Amino acid sequence: MSTPPGYLALAIVAAVVALGSALVMQYGFGLPPCDLCIEQRWGFAGAGALAAVGLLAHRVGIAHRAMVAIVGVAFLVTAGLGFRHVGVEQQWWPGPDTCTATGADAATTDELLDAIMNAPLVRCDEIPASLLGLSIAGWVVVSALAMAALGAAVLARSRGAAR
Repeated sequence: MSTPPGYLALAIVAAVVALGSALVMQYGFGLPPCDLCIEQRWGFAGAGALAAVGLLAHRVGIAHRAMVAIVGVAFLVTAGLGFRHVGVEQQWWPGPDTCTATGADAATTDELLDAIMNAPLVRCDEIPASLLGLSIAGWVVVSALAMAALGAAVLARSRGAAR
């Protein structure tokens, strides 16, 4: 995986594994995602889609190296989304209102009851599961940073090979 096409293929696999794992946790183990979890899924989906475009774009002359850089940045953004979620879980900063809203903007008691009954049950500031001391959001940070670092290494190596 030390070549740009190899990295792009691995990025697709990493995105599919991350998204597949999220769906297994959601539907197989009953761990529904919060709003911040959904954002992180979009990050992985975007990185995977960009990697697929990168592999296909080579056929029309777009350099793999540029796509490796773009995919690496997409993984960095995903890591940032994960870090934001870790911060909310650890109470370092508040999460978005959509994760903790209580229907305070309801005008009537019926609207308030409706808001409470239809409120999301998943809070962003609670850790639903952890593995080896890291929350799911923590593992998003680790995996996305690893993919970004691997992309940087592939770029450095391919730059040296091009000289």
